[in-house]
This record gives sequence, structure tokens and C-alpha cells, in this order.
Amino acid sequence: QQTINQCYQDKHFQKLSDQLHKLDGGSSYAGVTRLKSAIAEFSKALKNNQHTEFDSLIKKLNDEIDEVLLCAKEG
Repeated sequence: QQTINQCYQDKHFQKLSDQLHKLDGGSSYAGVTRLKSAIAEFSKALKNNQHTEFDSLIKKLNDEIDEVLLCAKEG
């Protein structure tokens, strides 16, 4: 999560896309559909250079990551 946020802040969008791809692969095994959806939305926006969507999508992605981490701690 830290690396994703750093890439976003530094506007390293190719590296961000690579990190999202890795996270997507890992989330496939965990069955976290809301996180996968957030990843897919952000990846699509990156691919289409929809910069106006990035702020809301990084927030949504972080919210979903935080939710997964919280559930893992409680689990």
C-alpha cells in the first residue's frame, strides 16, 4: 500500500500500474472482490489517462486495502 501511494504521489504512473497488477494477482487468491473491483477501476483509468478520476480512485483503493487489512487482523 505504501509503495502504491508513493508512486501515486510521485506521479510514476507506469510503476503504479505495475504495482496494481501485482496486487490484483494476489487478491485473486484471497477472494476480495471489492478490492479487485477498485484495482480494475484504477487500472482502467490509468490506461485511459483519466487523470481527473485518480484522486477519488486512490481513495477508494486505500479504503478497500484498509478494509482487507482490518478483516485480516480480526480474522
